[in-house]
Amino acid sequence: MVSKVKEAEIEKGLDFEEDFVVMEVCNPKKAKEVMGKNIHIGYVLPCKMVVREKNNQTYIGMTRPEVLIDLFDDFNLNEIAKEVEGTLRQSIESTV
Repeated sequence: MVSKVKEAEIEKGLDFEEDFVVMEVCNPKKAKEVMGKNIHIGYVLPCKMVVREKNNQTYIGMTRPEVLIDLFDDFNLNEIAKEVEGTLRQSIESTV
């Protein structure tokens, strides 16, 4: 899913100057695996990535699965979070 924040704000009569796109990304197999072990992980899925522009510069960022997993005190999921974060980082790095 892609959400274009600027366009949504303009539709609501608000002025949002920056281009800001939120993308929700998911690996269904990994999501099923972690939710099978801890259903509460669904609160932070799917992972979010943001592309924004300011002063003619593009910035790309993401929520960090390794940090989010720590919210649930479930150390059994750390390796999966690390793998997912690595994949997300690799996808960002391949675009720049």
